[in-house]
Amino acid sequence: MNSKYKRTSRPHSTAGPIKSGTNDYHGSLFWFNRNKALNAENFFTSPHTPTPSFVRNQFGFTVGGPVIKNKLFLFGDYQGLRQNVPSGPAYSTVPTDAMRGTGTAAPGEADFSALLDPTMTAGLDLSATGGVIYDPSTDGTVCTPIGQPNANCPATNPNGAKQFMGTGAQPNVIPADRLNPVALAYINAFPEPNCTPAQDPNNCFPIKHNFKINRTVIENWDDFDIRGDYILDPKNALFVRFSRGHSDQTNTTSLGILPSGFGSGTNFNYPTGASVGFTSTLSSTLINEFRSGYVRTKYGYEPPLSSTPWCTKFGIPNCYSIVSGGIALIGAYAQQIEYTGDFGPYLVPQTGFNFNDTLTWTKGRHTVKVGGTILRRELNLFRPKYGKGGFRPSGNGSGGCCNGGQGHVDTGYEVSDLLAGFVDDYEHGTPFGSVGTRTWENGFFAQDDFRVTRRLTLNLGLRYDVLTWPVEVQNRQANFDLVTGALVVAGSNGAPRTL
Repeated sequence: MNSKYKRTSRPHSTAGPIKSGTNDYHGSLFWFNRNKALNAENFFTSPHTPTPSFVRNQFGFTVGGPVIKNKLFLFGDYQGLRQNVPSGPAYSTVPTDAMRGTGTAAPGEADFSALLDPTMTAGLDLSATGGVIYDPSTDGTVCTPIGQPNANCPATNPNGAKQFMGTGAQPNVIPADRLNPVALAYINAFPEPNCTPAQDPNNCFPIKHNFKINRTVIENWDDFDIRGDYILDPKNALFVRFSRGHSDQTNTTSLGILPSGFGSGTNFNYPTGASVGFTSTLSSTLINEFRSGYVRTKYGYEPPLSSTPWCTKFGIPNCYSIVSGGIALIGAYAQQIEYTGDFGPYLVPQTGFNFNDTLTWTKGRHTVKVGGTILRRELNLFRPKYGKGGFRPSGNGSGGCCNGGQGHVDTGYEVSDLLAGFVDDYEHGTPFGSVGTRTWENGFFAQDDFRVTRRLTLNLGLRYDVLTWPVEVQNRQANFDLVTGALVVAGSNGAPRTL
């Protein structure tokens, strides 16, 4: 471990080594390709089983040379990546045509009669209501609900509600005039079922997991560096460097046309960096090296299909008070309908400034280095919590969410909950994080590389670092005093900004 570098034996990234140009022109070009046609078969599958799709293209170049012989040199490089890797099939539950009002019921009516047919409900847990769809507006009309004095309702109808009967004798049919228009627009935006037991008997069922899509992970990277070196005179040299990166890793959605699926969206990282270095030979035994650097990284997560104003399209009010675009989080447990939406974007822009200087003195068998580093970190964070709102239906009551808790039901099925206009919980929170912290990390060192013999060198060093406690730019941080029971707010009532 060299005492020149803190916490690591490698230099800080803003002053990291990039090749310099020379008096000769040099360059290189490369391309690496991997695809399905060239991949070997899986050893553990049957012979001649088709290999999964996999496409990777990695390419780039370097070029360097003189601008002015023996005086000014340039060097640049670029590297790109294009990769498409399957992450496996995703099975989701989407509303059937009958549930959307285009099935066997009268036009415009939502037909859930299939839930009463055991041959159609494989994989579904309907034990709470037996598949019956109840009208929550009639709670207590059939019997005294469970939880009230003298309760006499059966476990399969805990609220004592009447069954939806369409316009007459139509069990499990919600009439058109009872359908929530916002929910109907939302339900009709789901893709059509595309997977049946005949097509995939182990994973697809008539109602549950009736939609299949092959999800992929797509990566696109573009990075480049450019460096210039200028020899001022035999004792002084200057270099400058600029670097930029752009990387996106996108996980496709589980429904294709709607924001959905765990982990879907784009994780991005867009760093920009620059550095300047000046080296002076003060004497035959004394050299000074100065470096300064700057790095700005835009890092975070962007939900899928976030540029589309889904809430406006469906008519969901109060959705875009914190962020714009995307859709509210809708769904509960993805058992009766695939959930959609997200909390919102997660943004972590960071800025760093670095200054360091090293003086090297050579004397006999000693090489002594002394210097210091000044590092400024600026970290910002934005993360909403239910930034566009969140709706959770109770479904079959097995989830324990939220107002009614375990066993609570509304209509008895998530899709009919939405269409009837009943959800178990709604949340719309303020940003979970919207902060900016500032810190200093300054250090000083002394190093002596003492060559005892030709085969033995002692690396003797001492380093001292001062890492300041984070300061929030608007004092948006606090501590709880266990002794007084008071909330200590940074920068208030005599409290320091660094809690």
